[in-house]
Amino acid sequence: MTAEPTNWRQRSATIAFLVVATTVAVLSVMVYRDPRLSALAILTVSIGVVGFAAIDFYVRPSSRLAPKRWYRKYLPAWCFLPFFGVLAGSSWIHYQCWQEGLDDIHEVARDLSSAVLVMQSGTAWGPANAPGTTAHVPTIEEIDATVVAIVDKRYPGTPKPAEANRLTELALVIGHDLRRYGGNPVRVRDRAERDTTSSFALAMAAQALFVLWIPVLLAVAIARAGQKLLEGIDGPAGMSARDNRILAENQALFVPRFCFGALLVLGTNYVFAPLGLKATYLMSLVDVHAPPGHPTWTLWSTSFSEVPPIVVGFVGFLLYALITATQRYAQDDLDDVAMLALLVRGLVVVLLGLALSSADTNPTAARLMVFVAGVFPIRALEAIAKKVNVSIDPDFDEPPKSFEGLASLDPTKVFALRSAGIQSAYDLAAMPIDEIARRVRIDPRLLGRAVDRAILIDAIGLDMVKKLEPFAINSASELADLAGNIPGPVSTSLGDGPARVAEILKRDPRVDQVRLWLAGASPDAKAKAIRVALDRDAQRP
Repeated sequence: MTAEPTNWRQRSATIAFLVVATTVAVLSVMVYRDPRLSALAILTVSIGVVGFAAIDFYVRPSSRLAPKRWYRKYLPAWCFLPFFGVLAGSSWIHYQCWQEGLDDIHEVARDLSSAVLVMQSGTAWGPANAPGTTAHVPTIEEIDATVVAIVDKRYPGTPKPAEANRLTELALVIGHDLRRYGGNPVRVRDRAERDTTSSFALAMAAQALFVLWIPVLLAVAIARAGQKLLEGIDGPAGMSARDNRILAENQALFVPRFCFGALLVLGTNYVFAPLGLKATYLMSLVDVHAPPGHPTWTLWSTSFSEVPPIVVGFVGFLLYALITATQRYAQDDLDDVAMLALLVRGLVVVLLGLALSSADTNPTAARLMVFVAGVFPIRALEAIAKKVNVSIDPDFDEPPKSFEGLASLDPTKVFALRSAGIQSAYDLAAMPIDEIARRVRIDPRLLGRAVDRAILIDAIGLDMVKKLEPFAINSASELADLAGNIPGPVSTSLGDGPARVAEILKRDPRVDQVRLWLAGASPDAKAKAIRVALDRDAQRP
């Protein structure tokens, strides 16, 4: 009886998905064929986002105790869908701007062809000094003089703005192509399309790499977690809960993923189009026909210095996001919560970039400061606070004294712990580690080591912990393993205190719990932790 509602829900969700996907596909084809249908493009995006978000919300059960989800095997592809949709929309905008740029090149070529004829006393374009005709190909000097006259007329005075210099470079390339093709603007446009196709393809490939890197890692993490649960693999302590968190089967996440993809696409568009999309594709023709000795790399790699400082800040954020996501993936801890944290951080970086770029500093210093803000936004807050002579949250200044001795906890992690109600190392030692992991987004292995050391600080105090460090005893589990076998140099130097504490910690259930938590690194370590716990229980009266 319980299978029928599930099957009905599955069939209805499949039908709804096919309807929305087909509608979006048909409208997308229409939009790509006619670039003037901007309203239809907006309608396509709206139908896609609202439709897929509604389906995502509809299929998620409200109960966390529901049986195995029928849609689990589709979760990796579903995770990838919003990012692919955003990238497809970006490629359409790039394509339209590229085509508009080519049309502008055709228009410039036509106007330049007419201007050359007028300025050269009506001389017609034609084969170079063909016998029996008066037509000839204007010389390079004549074309250059015409271009300079046109630019001077449009931008009088000196010095010329950057726009005038770019127009001069573009017009010179177009004029030389006109000379090659006998003044035919259509052939000039066709050649420009061939020459800039590689720039368009390279920009799309580079954007796809940066935009899809994180969702691909997330999709692989989701597929890996689903496979573990399907095969019934019993992972390390806390691993099953982590796999369930990575799958996020009860959470409708289409819209947050779409927003994160949109942030990446918008930022990379500015990175790869320093002059704007259409102007960048226009000027890529100049890059292709660079004079001897000039660089011939893509425009966005040679003109990055022209982008606004806020784009430099986004590059810093993108660097941080790629490194963080890759590290989380390598630690088997990448999930949607981490992605949402990156989304919030990206929005903070954008706002900080706006604030820092408006500061009264030289451009080089502003770019450097905004880049640092992208990678280390907390440091940017400190810089702003020092500049205006105000103090900020002490958690972001120096390592708080209440967590002294836990070097693995940086100010950001300390702030997260305090936000979760954990105010000191003693609170960290007193709370069950699985409860801490549920409240705070910290790497489980790092959290386990921090709790292990916090238990030792709670047991003997920070001063004694520092005295044990020269003997390579840094955590409660390490001291408990030495119960009954304390090294002679330790007893000679510190007396019998460490031996008594080791016996207490050997029977402390918190230490057993941390051992099991950290034992997830290897099956042998987990087996050893279980044997220690069983031996301890057997010794109890």
